[in-house]
Amino acid sequence: MITNSELRPYELEAFLARMARRYFSADALSDSESPERIAARVMSAGTYRDVCELVDLAGRAYLVHVFITAPYHWFSQPAREYWQRHLKLGPPVPRTSREKHGTRGGAFPPTAMATEVTPVARLH
Repeated sequence: MITNSELRPYELEAFLARMARRYFSADALSDSESPERIAARVMSAGTYRDVCELVDLAGRAYLVHVFITAPYHWFSQPAREYWQRHLKLGPPVPRTSREKHGTRGGAFPPTAMATEVTPVARLH
């Protein structure tokens, strides 16, 4: 599958470099900051214009990849709920949950994974 990011990798790279300077402080930014981390920061804290440009350059498949593989703490709760709805990735995580489920990585807590089946006990 070819995504927009594969068609225009240099434009995406230049955009992410610009966003890294905008959304990370100079002392927190390192040369080894991953493109996925920068994209997640834009998805979580970016302006509407920055998010629209990221969507245009990277494409939906890349955003889904970033969202699903990102550690839990990379997205704020409102951003996580928005991207779950926007990318149509399943039910939103309850707001009342304060537990950090993302120890295995990924934006979904283990209880919200669509592939897991919860056993049902029936008492007669």
